[in-house]
Amino acid sequence: MSKIYAATAAEITKIAGKGTFVFDNDGVLYPIGSDFEAQLRKDFNLRNAFQTIANIGNDDVKSYINALKTYFFKKRGKVLKKSKDPFMVFVEAANHARKDFASIFNIGIIRQCVELAYGGNKKYKLIKQDSDIVNSLLVFEKVGKKVAFYTNGLFEHMWKILERHGIPKDRKEQYKQATYDAVDSIYAGAGKPSPQAMDMFLNSKNIDAKESVMFDNILIPL
Repeated sequence: MSKIYAATAAEITKIAGKGTFVFDNDGVLYPIGSDFEAQLRKDFNLRNAFQTIANIGNDDVKSYINALKTYFFKKRGKVLKKSKDPFMVFVEAANHARKDFASIFNIGIIRQCVELAYGGNKKYKLIKQDSDIVNSLLVFEKVGKKVAFYTNGLFEHMWKILERHGIPKDRKEQYKQATYDAVDSIYAGAGKPSPQAMDMFLNSKNIDAKESVMFDNILIPL
């Protein structure tokens, strides 16, 4: 990844024709095995997030959260033994419990639930600023390349990482529109790395896969 981030405009122009550069977040926008990753795993707590949302919700919300918790924690152990992404289990659980989903939840509530799971903001200070990441993303724009982000995490989490690296604040809305995250997956009914989820992502962002390049820390989505 460091070679891509440090690439020149001329090199970038050769890589993907007129296509799109698609980035995962976790393990791509910061190094795997970093102090930040270790703290992120330590802080991540869906139980607290579930309980907080249940406490502020009505009976329908509480019923949905209970179904979500039951499925998630029943399935989570089996899935984690296979070294799969915990967020995949969350998306799967949400889809499993999504009967009358649209009438129970609005997107703000589920986004709040996922954001609460990440815990506090202190860990983001552990991210070592990488000017190559910032420079390359800005160079992509300069040479007319489209940039998109496809993650099982949350946009707000990803933005804190990018902001820490030094991405200008005025890019936030632009990058938000270019991101397909966990909440989008939950509402679509399919999560990364399933083929259905990939198709939904590509269609929603008007991306031609044949003309694009994707960077991820695991092979399945690729």
